[in-house]
Amino acid sequence: MTSTDEFSIREITVSRQSPGEERQAALHQIYAQVLERQPYGFERKQLAKIEAEFLKNKIGVKRFLRELGHSEVYLTLLVAPPVTKQKCAATATFLCVRG
Repeated sequence: MTSTDEFSIREITVSRQSPGEERQAALHQIYAQVLERQPYGFERKQLAKIEAEFLKNKIGVKRFLRELGHSEVYLTLLVAPPVTKQKCAATATFLCVRG
């Protein structure tokens, strides 16, 4: 997988009968869409419990997303400053339009 393919978004369907490989692929896509990257090592440790529950089919996508959204990893990301010019411009436009 090249670096440009690493974050390309693909449609994946996961059900209770999905094997571990499909759930792992879905997890990769969830992180790519929500965090716009894969979690760093220390973040993986913080997400280890919900990640393991998802991969073992104890929780579904909806519950995983809820837990991820309430995690320190995601909440820290929300207050992080934008790092690219495009994100800076988008943030400035958003703040100007919506306050």
